[in-house]
Amino acid sequence: MPRKTKHPGTWRDGQSVGTGRAKAHQAHDGRSIRANVAVIDPAAAGQAITIFVEVEVISETAEQIEEAKKAFSAAPEIQQCYYVTGEADFILVIVVPSMADYEALPRRLFFGNNNVKRFRTFVARDRIKVGLSIPTGG
Repeated sequence: MPRKTKHPGTWRDGQSVGTGRAKAHQAHDGRSIRANVAVIDPAAAGQAITIFVEVEVISETAEQIEEAKKAFSAAPEIQQCYYVTGEADFILVIVVPSMADYEALPRRLFFGNNNVKRFRTFVARDRIKVGLSIPTGG
């Protein structure tokens, strides 16, 4: 978001505050802005461990992929889930307070699922850059 200038009622790009608010309101139409969120330090929230998981499924029928999407979406530990191309079918971003908490997740989501062929886990050692901002070209 552009910073305000020294001139009351305008932004650095010359837009009036009212125009900026109107554009922001239009973006909240459900298509452009999906949510307004606070970026919280996971460690401060007791979720100190970030884990990336590649999941490969046996069959990619539409029904089985939708079942996997629903299961992954329902798991509160899964912060992000992507259905991807390549060797893996899904990439999951998981935040948990401890490795013990993570150990329960594969048992719940993968071991009892006959369509999961394999999964591979990567534990983050350091958070270098984290964000969901999208460059808008302006």
